[in-house]
Amino acid sequence: MRICPKCNMQNEDSALICSACSTTLPVLPSSLTDVDAFMADKARQKRKRRMMVLAVAVLAVIGGVVVGILMYKARQTQLLHNDFYKAFTESDEKSYGEFWQCFYRDSTKQAFALPSNLVLNEKLTKAYEANRKGFKTHVDEKCIPKLKEVARRIGSLNPPPAYTQALERYTKSSVQVEKVAERIADELGQLYEAGSKDKKLLAASDEWHKGYDPRDKNMPKDAIAYDHFLRCALPNFDTLKDGDAVAAEFRKHYKVPQEYVARLRSECMKPLDSPPAKVTPKYLEGYKKFEGEHEEPRDTRALKDFFRRANVQRQTVVLEPVGKAWLEYKEGRDEVLKVAAKFLQ
Repeated sequence: MRICPKCNMQNEDSALICSACSTTLPVLPSSLTDVDAFMADKARQKRKRRMMVLAVAVLAVIGGVVVGILMYKARQTQLLHNDFYKAFTESDEKSYGEFWQCFYRDSTKQAFALPSNLVLNEKLTKAYEANRKGFKTHVDEKCIPKLKEVARRIGSLNPPPAYTQALERYTKSSVQVEKVAERIADELGQLYEAGSKDKKLLAASDEWHKGYDPRDKNMPKDAIAYDHFLRCALPNFDTLKDGDAVAAEFRKHYKVPQEYVARLRSECMKPLDSPPAKVTPKYLEGYKKFEGEHEEPRDTRALKDFFRRANVQRQTVVLEPVGKAWLEYKEGRDEVLKVAAKFLQ
């Protein structure tokens, strides 16, 4: 009888497959020699199966160790980048953040979160208008030193190599922002000085409109200076009929107030610094053009309007570059954070 190795069913000696489960029945040896060979083959197959099981187990252990090592390294890498992320954001707040806060005189350190450069310009405009006289000194002595801390702080962080390119852009942006901030401080400082001279001219206008006797040896020098200024500002002043005509002549320059005011400041205001010895021959005729005006004389109102328009335009031009510099800072910072995000997912 041939016994099925699977279900133990007894089959005829001549059967090739099990009559119960259709399993192929092993071939029986026909002699003792065949029995020995058969048993040896069985032993080899058994050893082979055990070796395969052992190999699979070893591979599983090795695979587990490798996976464990890779997971450990991944975790250590994540911790490294997490630490750098915290150190970088803290450094950014302490250097760049405090600079922006100082620059636009606001409690907000997160300049990168501003919705646009227009909002930044509005903040800077308010900061300047709140402290015109001391704005340049404030920026030079208090704000710029904070910006110089950017490169030093970044260098002390010992960043992973993956951040090299992004940090290079970030630190370069601080150099650009520093140059822009210094130029803005200088030009707004000059604008303040020009404004001070404008006020001096308007004070001279008040003196001139008091109507002094040209023979009066005690006529204020400012009145004499303004008399000469008017004829420089309006070369045809003596031919104009009255205050309305003077105002109309001034209004012809409204389209280009900056250029016109620049000429007034560079050429026509010179008598304020070195007043001539006496008024022009037609001083009284000029003064009489404004007789009967009980409110502020029209020439004075026109000049005030010119100075205001020109200063607003000039201030806008001066502040314009800060938007581009701010955007470069913001994009540099974002680039560093994007690198960190790849490792912190």
